[in-house]
Amino acid sequence: SVTPFYERNIQQWHLQIESRFDVVSKKPIAGFVAVNIPELRIQQVFPGQLLPGEGTIAFLINVSKSVPVELWWPSGHGNQPGYNMTTMFIMKEEYKIIKHWKVYFRTVELVEEPIPDSPGLSFYFKINGLPIFMKGSNWIPADSFPGKVNSKMLRLLLQSTVDANMNILRVWGGGLYEQDEFYEICDELGIMIWQDFMFACALYPTNQDYLDSVRAEITHQVWYSLHGNEGYDKLSQRSK
Repeated sequence: SVTPFYERNIQQWHLQIESRFDVVSKKPIAGFVAVNIPELRIQQVFPGQLLPGEGTIAFLINVSKSVPVELWWPSGHGNQPGYNMTTMFIMKEEYKIIKHWKVYFRTVELVEEPIPDSPGLSFYFKINGLPIFMKGSNWIPADSFPGKVNSKMLRLLLQSTVDANMNILRVWGGGLYEQDEFYEICDELGIMIWQDFMFACALYPTNQDYLDSVRAEITHQVWYSLHGNEGYDKLSQRSK
């Protein structure tokens, strides 16, 4: 996953990159990770070692202040520029694992502030420091048989969202975690996602084993399904 974040006090963008591996070898595997983002003039190499079992390699890249970064905006508020990024894990035996993705830069802020002469708090989002009026709908599975949902169908439905002047979709918690391409097209079209987790219309246990399972599910889904474009360490704990 790759998570861009902006450090306001020094006015600089960073990329937190994290790769997870499942190593079946009984011995550690040494190698290095190469990251290339041509438009941002980033070409860096990091040494790494994978231990047997499940493991993670994480590192931080600083985007040079001399390189202008174009921001991603919701539909109707600006463009959605993305940067092509390639990462390679190269082992000493010259075996390569290559991953290509798009990186989008944006800041997201949930504003909860006291309302003068009124009980409660405000609840709205700022994207790149600008308050955004969200207009959207619910997204349910596009077909009762997920295997029938192809690229053409996804693009048609998501483009119709933009054509209807919407800029956000709530992925309904009674459905399923969507395929990668769904989120990729949403990024491309400027559609924000309010992601439910799949806990709808039922009573759920509260014992520690179950809560640990839920935490693992949420962490994995935000990290994997949402491509790490937002940090997964700060999740809302409020019920709807």
